[in-house]
Amino acid sequence: MKTQIINEAMEKAAQSINMIVGCEAKVMKIDFSFPNIDGAIQYSNKTEHFTHIIKTAVAGNLSGASYLILSPEDVNKIHLKCLPEEVVKTDNVKNKALKGALLLEMDNIISASTVTVFANHMDQMIYGDVPKLKVLKSDEVNSFLTSEIESTGCQNCLNVTLQIDDLDITLDFFWAFEGSFFKQLLESKIEVA
Repeated sequence: MKTQIINEAMEKAAQSINMIVGCEAKVMKIDFSFPNIDGAIQYSNKTEHFTHIIKTAVAGNLSGASYLILSPEDVNKIHLKCLPEEVVKTDNVKNKALKGALLLEMDNIISASTVTVFANHMDQMIYGDVPKLKVLKSDEVNSFLTSEIESTGCQNCLNVTLQIDDLDITLDFFWAFEGSFFKQLLESKIEVA
């Protein structure tokens, strides 16, 4: 049951991406376990020089957070698809703000659609907070996620790989939940239409 609800929630995330960028997005895989390399857990395999992470904290009766993880190339392709070319090509304060706002709003919509599925199935008041964008060196991503998990006390994690074939983009959509979150999912009821 837990997997069915998570699959439904991540399909909503893919539909939201489709709505935003106008291209089909697919859930490629959902991982609940992560490789350990030299004592460090590898939550994301983004290896580009800099990585964009957009965090949305989940608040309300249950807590957790989502992290949309994009490479600079992913970001550029999304900008080119969704913004006028002159905004993408001209690097001034106004255009930088527009590009950042697009990413934050994209994450806000994707996270909200996913959280709504969880909230409805669990009959819990939960919601996404305001998203926050960070740009990290690629070798800092996994240590950042480890630190986030440890500081919030989250005990359950999953990483969803989302693919947008038309734009040749693969996104990581990482989630960390408090311990009772999955317990609530297991106890929730799925209505069959």
